[in-house]
Amino acid sequence: MVYRHYVPRLLRYAVSIVGTVPDAEDIVAAVFLWIWESRATWSPGTSVRAYFYTAVHHRAINLLRDRARRDRLDTPGDSVDGALAMGMPPAPADEQLDLAARVEALHHAIAALPDTQRRVMTLRWQHGLAVREIADILQLSVAAVEKHVTRGLHAVRAALAGSPD
Repeated sequence: MVYRHYVPRLLRYAVSIVGTVPDAEDIVAAVFLWIWESRATWSPGTSVRAYFYTAVHHRAINLLRDRARRDRLDTPGDSVDGALAMGMPPAPADEQLDLAARVEALHHAIAALPDTQRRVMTLRWQHGLAVREIADILQLSVAAVEKHVTRGLHAVRAALAGSPD
């Protein structure tokens, strides 16, 4: 039950960091496998949701670090496109073009944010996490998370105000 509840959310979050669904699936599977193997001694210490997001975050960052290290040693490979998996409800047929333009503008606005701010905004808006949970996941202070939310919101609003409707 826990697996079915959290996997779709964790996959979207992992994709927002690593940029590919197969890598995100590997990360989420590895987190749940580790928990299953450690089930006798596993104690999250924080909320289960915060623990899952923290574990996925750390594995995703490790994957990006390994990928960057490998790319420096090898020939340049595929780059992470940084696209966020922002799910939107289906719109009526007559509104789909307008909705697509708005979604694209939102994606561009969020992608243009600095890395930490983008992660904070993704965890807050897309995954609905509380400021305290985001602080735990990203190992930031609550005040820093609040600052990133405020600045990110202003930046996204400014970017969307400047985009054509």
